[in-house]
Parts: sequence; C-alpha cells; structure tokens
Amino acid sequence: MQPSQVVFVEDLPRLPNGKVAKLQLPPPPAIPAPTAADTTAGVEEQLRDLWREVLAVDAVGDDDDFLSLGGHSLLALRVTARARGIVGTETTPSSCLKAPTFAAWLAEVLRNAPVVRG
Repeated sequence: MQPSQVVFVEDLPRLPNGKVAKLQLPPPPAIPAPTAADTTAGVEEQLRDLWREVLAVDAVGDDDDFLSLGGHSLLALRVTARARGIVGTETTPSSCLKAPTFAAWLAEVLRNAPVVRG
C-alpha cells in the first residue's frame, strides 16, 4: 500500500499524553481532477516527461521498454505514484511490467482514467 499524498507540517499537534492529535492535523490539499482542457496529448506528454525524469533518460519513444531504460520495482512505484497525480486514477507498479512499453503503459493508464465531461 502506498500513500496518495504526503503532507509536511511544522509540528505535529499532540494530546496531553503525547500522542499525535490526528483530528487536529490539517486536511491534505485536494488533488484537482482532470478537466476537459487536459487533452490526451497533454496528458501523454506529461506522462512521457515523467518517464524521462524518473528513468533519467533524454527521450522516451512509444516502443521504449521500461526495464530496458533502467527501470526497476522502486522506480515503477515512483512512476505510478506520480502518474496518479497527473491522470487522477489508481495504477499499480506492476503496470510498468505488464505493459512494459511506454505506449502500452499509456494505454493502460488512460483506460483506467476517470471520464471527464465538460
């Protein structure tokens, strides 16, 4: 299981017994849902940039394989966690292995993305 968000706070609110006062924690910022303005091409480019950044490569083609570009399980975790913020859908690290090329992975991610009606 992986968190959908990480929120940093200066100090944790405490109860008199020293435990964290969970009800006093600030709510996490809302993750904006994709809008009609987010075109598939724009999302594709953001996801391609994500692969470039996480895998530390100059370019990612449609037929480039995640593992061949230096990907491994921890990088798959990072890719899928950050992809969730781009497309607003739950995806698993195993998706990088089941659909190893960028094009196949993109199709899998977009297939599970929420439908946005403008």
